[in-house]
Amino acid sequence: MTSDGKSMKEQHDLTNEGHHPGKGQFGNYDLIRRIDMGGMGEVYLAHQRTAFHREVAVKIIRDDLSLDPVARARFFREAEVSAHLKHDHILPLFEFGEVQGRQVVSPSDVENLSSQLRQSLISELSAEMDSQLQALHVTEIGSKQFTDLSESSNPAIGTGSRTVTVTLTEQESVEYINGVDVQQLAHLLLAQELGPNTILVNSTVQIGQPVVEAGTDLGAVTMKVAAAGVGEYQYPSTQLQAILNHIKGMTLANARTYRRQQPGVDANSVSISIHTLFGESNTLPDSASQIKIIPINPTTLPSASLPTLPAPAVSPGSPTPTV
Repeated sequence: MTSDGKSMKEQHDLTNEGHHPGKGQFGNYDLIRRIDMGGMGEVYLAHQRTAFHREVAVKIIRDDLSLDPVARARFFREAEVSAHLKHDHILPLFEFGEVQGRQVVSPSDVENLSSQLRQSLISELSAEMDSQLQALHVTEIGSKQFTDLSESSNPAIGTGSRTVTVTLTEQESVEYINGVDVQQLAHLLLAQELGPNTILVNSTVQIGQPVVEAGTDLGAVTMKVAAAGVGEYQYPSTQLQAILNHIKGMTLANARTYRRQQPGVDANSVSISIHTLFGESNTLPDSASQIKIIPINPTTLPSASLPTLPAPAVSPGSPTPTV
């Protein structure tokens, strides 16, 4: 089962990040000293606090250009190009963002919001999927899988703005067992286990809950289902004739003993009566044509007990979803 993609958006005020630099501080960085100045900005030697005070170079757009849209666009373009350059003499770009209105939406802003939205969507989708599974009367197998279908920010990363809105579309999928299908299959397999000339008495059939033993990434599942029932033996005419030919001329006691030993006869639950057609006698006629065997349906049937299966090796849906 796969859910339709569900979207959620959230707007965030970038001015409330707590970046109020004091002396030597600029956002996530401790500025040590200025090491260069150019036409677009100033470069400082700094320590990045969230990276164990890693030593970095921070380039800040000049104050007089921070509100100039043309200068901001050029500054953004410079950062974008730098992010794709790899050379021993070119410093790699770790982060690009806004502090005190100097620049714009950073990748970390979008990622933080996406992470919050993702958890909310996963929680909502999981609850909705549980309700759907319950309504379908099916059993979940394995863990729910969640996929990001799309993610976008408005404005885009690198755009000047004091707020950013992130929209995330998430999809959930889950594998499950249909209980009705399992019961029908178990009933069919149970009937196939019976010997020849034997039918399954439906009123005695019992089927337990499926026990999942293994699953694959391709969706194949190995399971066991406990099933039990009573089979009723149907005598073919050839077997009845063979019995007649065998018991002719026997005493009643020997005939009853022989009958109880035949396939399909439960000596503990089936009563066998042999009636002569020619008055009282303890011996059957010597001619099979003078003997008639009438199969009688039993008034009571033995009970069927479900076998005990081991605990499942693969548990149903985990409360902690897999993304």
